[in-house]
This record gives sequence, structure tokens and C-alpha cells, in this order.
Amino acid sequence: RTYRKMNYPPPTAKVFIGDSMTEGFDLNRHFESKNLVYMGIGGDFTSGVINRLNYATRLQPQSVFIMIGINDILKDVDMQRITSQYTTILEILQAECPDTFICVQSNLPPSMMGGSPESNNLIVERVQQLNTFLSTYCSEHGIYFADMYASFVTEHGDLRSDCTYDGLHLSEAVHLTWKSNIQYLVDK
Repeated sequence: RTYRKMNYPPPTAKVFIGDSMTEGFDLNRHFESKNLVYMGIGGDFTSGVINRLNYATRLQPQSVFIMIGINDILKDVDMQRITSQYTTILEILQAECPDTFICVQSNLPPSMMGGSPESNNLIVERVQQLNTFLSTYCSEHGIYFADMYASFVTEHGDLRSDCTYDGLHLSEAVHLTWKSNIQYLVDK
């Protein structure tokens, strides 16, 4: 992983940390900012972010953008555990990087996961529950919450079919929508 070797003078790095959603987002193609640090790992969980967070904190970055949690939900990790681990991530960032701008990006729902519409609806409900927790937590702790959910969903709360190639991951064309949701934050 190249992020382990990156070394930018503080506070210049802009760290993107998460799972395959982040890993698949070609930051250099979409943003003209320098010092972009990819820390997206496909299949990662909130616990995985905790385990590698020191690579982000040692940079004392200008900003950190986080999107994590969908794999926890898909593997039916208890919601209390997910929110507890997310809280740990944010507490570590705020304590160890007090001057860093932190942006938590909402999780996006899947479409047709779990084998049936009913199963997918349960996953969507858990995504909404996590996003509600994150929105409230961020508001109470001075962290920016980028609610991107509405930009990608149907009226039923599923991921729009034109946004995905497999029911979970975003198609390249809609990365422009993601970019437009956070462009001004990356440019700060």
C-alpha cells in the first residue's frame, strides 16, 4: 500500500480513507488538488480503518474524507459495534489531528443485495440508521457530514440503477456526482 510510504509536510495531505468505494474513486482524475492520499481498501470494515488510522494521523493532514461502513452492514455486524468503531475513528482523528478538517461522507445504499427485495430493504434501513447516527454525531462534535445519499437513490431509497454496475459500487460516470458533492471541500 503506497499510503504507508507517503510523507507530506503537515498540513498539506488530503486523505481519503474507506473501502472499495473510495478505492475505486480516481481522485487524481477528478481533483486538481495536490497531495491526495488514497487509503481506500476494497472489502474493508470500520475495524480495518482503526487498525491503519495511524498512517493518516502521522501525516497531520489538512483534511480527511471518510466513507466506511457498508461492508460492516453487509456482513451483519451489530449496529452498536459499527457506531462504536466509527466513534473511535473520529475520536482518534480529533484527538491526534486537532487542526485537520474532517469530512464524514454518508454511506450509500445497495440495490438488490441480499438476494431479495426484502433483504435489500433491510440493508437499506441499516444504511439509513448508520447515516442518521453519523449525521447526529458529526453535528454534536463539530465534524462536517456530507450527506450524499439523496444524490444517488431512488424514491424507495435504493441505489439508482444508473449509478451502479453491480448493485453496490458506483459506475465511473457517477463519480462526477460524488465529486460535485465534495469538490469545494477538497479545494479548501
